Amino acid sequence: MENSKIIFVLLVLLFSCDKREKEYLLIKSDLFKKSDTLFIKNTVPNMNNIRDSLTHFAFDGGFNGKVIFLKDFVDVKTFKKNNGYYSDKNYIYFYNQGPVYFPDLNIIPSQSKKLINYRGDYVSTDNKVFFQSKEIKNADYKTFKVSIEGYRGYYFANDKNNYYYKDSIISKK
Repeated sequence: MENSKIIFVLLVLLFSCDKREKEYLLIKSDLFKKSDTLFIKNTVPNMNNIRDSLTHFAFDGGFNGKVIFLKDFVDVKTFKKNNGYYSDKNYIYFYNQGPVYFPDLNIIPSQSKKLINYRGDYVSTDNKVFFQSKEIKNADYKTFKVSIEGYRGYYFANDKNNYYYKDSIISKK
């Protein structure tokens, strides 16, 4: 009988506190710190229970096809939340929109701090087009558009000169 009371109390304590949220210290605009690591919080609606949401803390991101730690890139003083993405004085940070991909946070250099979102994981800034964190060389940002959904949820795209799949030219026009 005594053991069942102890187990009950432990279970109540375990499920009554959101321990994970409290471990992270909010610095500003969804930028958190835990120990010496920086995280960007991403909250996604839970489609099974609309009042619930799923929270993810990213501590790394894709930069030019490589995985890097946010603590090595983020300028905390100038970090801010924009409409659907984040920026600081040197970079833009945004979550993947396509299928599950590791890492799910992308980092691209930007001087303008303005991001144009296309469908899928295509974005444009400073007259350049990117797929996730990789620049699509010679893509024409003025005529670039995402056309149809392709394999595994990724999209095909085109501009005045080429057809693209992810960050590769698949055909000339």
